[in-house]
Formats: sequence, C-alpha cells, structure tokens
Amino acid sequence: NYLPATASVVLQVLPATPTITLTAGTYPYDKQTHAATVSATGTRGETFTPTVTYNGSTAVPVDAGEYAVVATLDATQNYNAASATATLRILKATPSVSVGTVVSNYTYDGTPHSITSASATGIGGEVLPVTVTYNGSSTPPIDAGDYTIVVNLAGSQNYLPKSMTLDTPFRIAKAYPSMNVTGDGTFVYDGSAHTAAATVTGALGEALTPVTITYNGSSAAPVNAGTYQVAVSLQGFKSYTARDIAVRPDLALRVDAKLGIGTLEESIVVSGT
Repeated sequence: NYLPATASVVLQVLPATPTITLTAGTYPYDKQTHAATVSATGTRGETFTPTVTYNGSTAVPVDAGEYAVVATLDATQNYNAASATATLRILKATPSVSVGTVVSNYTYDGTPHSITSASATGIGGEVLPVTVTYNGSSTPPIDAGDYTIVVNLAGSQNYLPKSMTLDTPFRIAKAYPSMNVTGDGTFVYDGSAHTAAATVTGALGEALTPVTITYNGSSAAPVNAGTYQVAVSLQGFKSYTARDIAVRPDLALRVDAKLGIGTLEESIVVSGT
C-alpha cells in the first residue's frame, strides 16, 4: 500500500557555557603571595582550571597595590569561552620607627653633633631608610642652641610614611670662653695714659671680638690719678665685678676674670680707688 519514503532533519547540540566562580579579597602586605580563589564547572559537574591573571600577569602578587583579577577559560568542543573578573587589594604596612640612646646635651666645640642611631623596620625585620632632621635641616648642627629632631620614613610601594619627633630637644650648650683682663704695668702717675687689656678666647682657641673697655664710662684711657671703674663687655657673657681694689702709686695691678655664659651683652666691671 505504500511507497518507500525518507525524511531528514538537522539536530544541533550547542556548546554550553561553564560557570566560573572568582573571589578576591583585601590583605595586608606581609611579604607573602595572595591569590584569588577560582573554580569552574560544566553542566555535568565536571571541573575546569581557568587561567588567572593579575593586572595582566600570571604571577601571584606580593607587593601592595590594587590588582584587576581576570579568570578565563578557552572554548572547547562542548563549552564556550568564559571569563570572570574581580579586584584584589594588598594594603601597605605600617613600619616601626625607633631611635637609639640620645645624648641630648653637648657643649659647643666647633664640630657637628648628631643622634647616634635612628632606624625603621618593616615586615620580618626589613631595614628601611630614614632621614633625620634638626630644626628641619638634614645637616647635623654645630652651633649652640636647641634643636627639634624628627626621624622620617618617606614611605614606599609597600610601606606607609611615618615620622617620629623626639620629645626632648637636642641641645648644644654654649661653651665657656676664657677671658683675661690685665692692667699695663705699675700704675704710677707720669702724665701718660694707662690702659687695661682684655682678651677673650673661645673653645677653639679663636679670639672673640669685639671687646669693649671703658674707664668710668669713657673709652679714653685715664691719665690723672684717681678712682676708675674699668668695664669690659662682650656680647654673650655674664657680668663679672671686682670691687674695692686699692690702686696706689707703688702698686702693680693685675685683675684676671673668667666669664660664664649669658644671653645678652653684659660686662666685666673692675672698680677700685
């Protein structure tokens, strides 16, 4: 009753798209690698291993920074290509800054003075470079005065900047100079001027000037017999006074004085009759 017959159809099985699960977190810098967590499965539960890159590199990051993480699967006979993205962050660490024993009181001697040691350490005892400033200058001070010391770490790819200011000022005290005041021989009235002489020597043997000498307030050396107050002044000295010194025609007079340190111009005063 029937003739032979045929029919045809096209059956198409399309590739499936695998599922990629990608997780990237935030970590502190600790010199260790930090990788994203990734997995991929097919429609039948089979597992795949995606390729993972961090800012385009397959190297798992160690350094602090923000990384664009991309997980990819290439296409196969049964699966389409697939990808997933995430952001991984490694935060900069906070270093430790320390200062060794500080000798905070020096006396002016014409040479630079500085703290003995200052350092910063990072993860695992890593030594980090620091700068030390004295009143804002990196040059160790020479002159007398008080200096505020700041130890500073500028920061780097993996470390936050940090600084430390010492609580106690770093001090270079003024030195004690040596002053010598003398008369110029035997004070016998002879119609000639008779002067006092004064020299001031610093810590380095340098002569400190200008030294001002007055006689009863006048810079003119005295000629006439009488009572004279000899004042010697130099900026920065405390005053020294020698009183009730008798000057007679047959007396050779010498007065020596050593000065302490002052902050304003003061004077040595030698007075007598």
